[in-house]
Order: sequence, then C-alpha cells, then structure tokens
Amino acid sequence: MMSAGGHRSGKEERSAIDWHEVYRRLDATRAGIDRAWTPDAEETKRILKARALTLARDPGEVHGVDGGLEVVEFRLSYEQYAFESRYVREVYVLESFTPLP
Repeated sequence: MMSAGGHRSGKEERSAIDWHEVYRRLDATRAGIDRAWTPDAEETKRILKARALTLARDPGEVHGVDGGLEVVEFRLSYEQYAFESRYVREVYVLESFTPLP
C-alpha cells in the first residue's frame, strides 16, 4: 500500500535477492537436465552397437542414379554457384563489372 508521500509501507517492501540461492538452484536444475539427457552405460552400449552395425552393412547396389547431373559452375565474389546446364543458353566471360555496396 502506498503512503501519502508515495512510498511503500514496510509490509510491502521486497526482501533482497539471495543470489547464492539463485545460483544453487540453477546449478541443481542444470544437473537434473544433464542427468535426464545422458544415457546410462547400458543404453550407451546399445546405441553404439546399433550404429556400428549400421555402418558395417554392405551398401549394396545404389538405385536411381542416372549417370550424374551436368551443371555449369562459376565463382562470384568468393562464392561458388552452379546451375543445371539445361537452364543455361549462353555463357559469357565477365570482363568488367561495377561493384555495388
């Protein structure tokens, strides 16, 4: 409640923030999150074994490859670009240009 002078009465004043308690609670929360996201030893072993088996499989014959894709590739301002050649009608060498900001 505000007094006539615009000041809060003693009952409504907030107490000081205990920063040590805030940091302690944040650390406890962070540790809880880390425990929830970290698998135990058995789960880690199962995950790694599944990955190893997947990587060890013979890829077999690759389907759907038709011999590649023909592109026109060029570099502009240290960046590399390419267009599929069926969309390109002519290619001109860049002889002079005006830089823009």
